[in-house]
Amino acid sequence: MKTKLALMMGLALALMAGCSSTAADKRREFRQDERERQEERRQDLQELREKEAREADPVVDVVADWEKLGERTVDGYATDHDMIQVGLADGRFSRLKLRVTGGDMVLQRVLVVFHDGEHYYPHYKLEFKENSRSHDIDLPGKRLAINRVEFWYTKMNERDTVTVELFGR
Repeated sequence: MKTKLALMMGLALALMAGCSSTAADKRREFRQDERERQEERRQDLQELREKEAREADPVVDVVADWEKLGERTVDGYATDHDMIQVGLADGRFSRLKLRVTGGDMVLQRVLVVFHDGEHYYPHYKLEFKENSRSHDIDLPGKRLAINRVEFWYTKMNERDTVTVELFGR
């Protein structure tokens, strides 16, 4: 009987030892899982911050392969008129891109004057608001030498310092 009792006690102790190592393993697994979940949350948060930064400035990379031809600051709250001289040295272009920063603006009219004296008026009014800060203008014909580009525009908010940049490609 004493042997049976000793055997049962030994078996119980062995089971308890096995249970405690299993519980310790489970705790280790839980902590590892928790660390992995925290790392995933950190990565998700970093991706969200990067996405928000891209969306906050939607025109960051829109002009990467364009040549900058000039820029002007919109001075008045009423309709303003400015001109950017381009010239032959800048090359020939088939497209122009306008980028607006610093606030909202309405572009009333654009006049493109080519070196041969021809004029081109894109026939549309453009609004540059929070998520539409750039716009392309396709020029007629093949690649053309531009003499100057003239703008007529209006700021939406008197306090904004709005800048219009002109790019060609």
